[in-house]
Amino acid sequence: MSSNVKKDQKKASNQFLDFDQLAHKKYHYDQKKANDQSIKQEYYDQQKLEIEPLFQKVELLQIERKQLMDEIEQYKMSQMEILKKYETEYQEKDKLNKECTKLKQQIQAQQKMQMPKEFQEKQCNQLKETLFVTIKDIMHDFLDNYNHMMGCVDENGISVNLLDELLQQIDDSIIMFVNNISTQQTKQFESQEIQHLKDQIEKTLQTVSNLSAENQDLSTALDIEKQYKEKILNQRNTQQQLINQLQNQIETINNEKKQLEQQMQEIQMKNLEFQHDLSRVNEFKDEENEKLKNEFIDSINELQKQISKLQLENTKLTSLIENNTKKQNKDAELLNEKVRELESKLNQETIKFEQKSREMIRIEKEQTQYKVEATKLFEENSYYQQQLEIIKEKRKQDKDVLEKQKEKFKKLELQFQKSEIDLQTKIVQLEEQITQLTQLQEKDNSIQQITLHTEVLMEKEIQLSKLDQLVTESTQKINEQKQQIVEMKIQINTLEQDLQQQILTNQQHQERRANAFSEINRLEQQNQIQKQRINDQDLIIKQLQSEVQELFKQINTNSQQNHTPKHNQSFSKNSMCDGNNLDSSKLTDVDSQISKTAKAASIILNGLNYFKLRPQVSIQQVEDQDRKIAEKALQKQAGDLKSNLEQLYKSFLSTLMQNQVNDEKFLKFERQINECVKKTQDLHDNIEDFF
Repeated sequence: MSSNVKKDQKKASNQFLDFDQLAHKKYHYDQKKANDQSIKQEYYDQQKLEIEPLFQKVELLQIERKQLMDEIEQYKMSQMEILKKYETEYQEKDKLNKECTKLKQQIQAQQKMQMPKEFQEKQCNQLKETLFVTIKDIMHDFLDNYNHMMGCVDENGISVNLLDELLQQIDDSIIMFVNNISTQQTKQFESQEIQHLKDQIEKTLQTVSNLSAENQDLSTALDIEKQYKEKILNQRNTQQQLINQLQNQIETINNEKKQLEQQMQEIQMKNLEFQHDLSRVNEFKDEENEKLKNEFIDSINELQKQISKLQLENTKLTSLIENNTKKQNKDAELLNEKVRELESKLNQETIKFEQKSREMIRIEKEQTQYKVEATKLFEENSYYQQQLEIIKEKRKQDKDVLEKQKEKFKKLELQFQKSEIDLQTKIVQLEEQITQLTQLQEKDNSIQQITLHTEVLMEKEIQLSKLDQLVTESTQKINEQKQQIVEMKIQINTLEQDLQQQILTNQQHQERRANAFSEINRLEQQNQIQKQRINDQDLIIKQLQSEVQELFKQINTNSQQNHTPKHNQSFSKNSMCDGNNLDSSKLTDVDSQISKTAKAASIILNGLNYFKLRPQVSIQQVEDQDRKIAEKALQKQAGDLKSNLEQLYKSFLSTLMQNQVNDEKFLKFERQINECVKKTQDLHDNIEDFF
């Protein structure tokens, strides 16, 4: 009996030990499972965090692509406008070429019809002398009458009635001159007129050459725009390459995710198998499991508390992340505001420069200012280059650090893989041992065999407990290594973001630098073109001055030959000065860019001073129908000229009073003045034909 009792006691003690060991194993297994799930969740969250910035980058690239498409459309519109300008300029060139051919044909025809030079020069001198004497007498009488009526000379107080009387007297003087000429004179062509036409042809050729130079400048501008278009296309291609790279990265991440899911499924299958094994064991020990339930409930409560703590920490971390994002957004807004301010300043400076470029007198001052600004830009560029070198050095250092960290990460991964392999081998061994134990239990139903194998089972259970402890320690180490890896990845992401920000800032600085250089080059080209035009105009003015001096010399010689009195000579000088002032109306195209408003006013006032009041002279008219018709035509042309001059003068005074002298209005004045000059030339030609 005593032996049986002892055997029963041994059996009970062995059963209790088996149950404790199994409960301990189950507890460790649950802990492992919870740890694995937490690690997988962390890894999933990390992948999610890594993928989100990639999607954001893709969205930003799409926005930039839309902006580039809009810029390309704007560029196309600007090219269409430039082509329209080219068409108008080519049409003007064709017109000028046609006019040149017509003038050449006229010169050839006149050279064929030209009279001998000696006879022509004599008749020209006679005509000049007669015209000079008549105009001199008219002006002398006008000054005497005007001073007698007004008491003082006031050129600005001329009224419309005086202009009407003045034009009537000019018509009368022309008719008197025509009546005094003999009817037997033939039509003549002066050599001076031919020279005048040649001068006009030379001027037109000069304008054609200037237009060709401007076309060359425009062609260079088109080449620059083509280069800019090529740059835009290159940028677009680079962006597409980046998008493709990002898509490839996303595909690799998805593949890795699928692999992880497969691994999870395999682990779950193994867990199910293990649970089936445990269920078989638990069928024999349902009663004792009730006692362990309370302990499990307590452990679960503790785990829930730990989970709540972790959730609180996660909320704190999320709040910190949101604060950081808000700060980053604020910094980005501040940077955008600064950029807008700089752009507004640049726009204001460009507007100021365009206003200043219209005034040719201030061009030199503006050039000095832009040179100073250019020096500042060069200094800033040097400073930015230094900063770029510093950033490059930092980038190299960061790359070295990243490479070291990557090497460490690889080593840790290798260690992790080795530890996983070892654990898997140990688990396989344990499973084999468990299967052996189950087989032994099924075969050995007798009590004697159980007593013999109890010691062996105890030793094996002790070995299993030791192995479980080793597994727990290895899992803890692996978790620590994974945390280190996560921290390293976060550091790498932050460093990459900093590098991208630095790259963006460098690109912005380079774009500003390129814009500044392009503006400087454009301004220098404009200044060179304007200087060339000024030099050409100075040469033309000098030529005209030399021609005027020669005319004065010829007039003085003619006056000495005719033995005119001193009083008339003094008055003739005044009259020729007035004539010289009138000739200045032909130089509006030359002086319009130097002093626009003042020159236009002087032209109109000099024209009005030339058409002053003259005394009425009794003329003996010959009754001829041809002469009457010619007189009426000349009177109509003179009336048209008078009305045009009056309208010009009134509109010019109104704009001066209202301070509304714009480029468009001034161009209208120039065109109208040129039309009046052309009409005067036509009137002069008609008078000569009438003679």
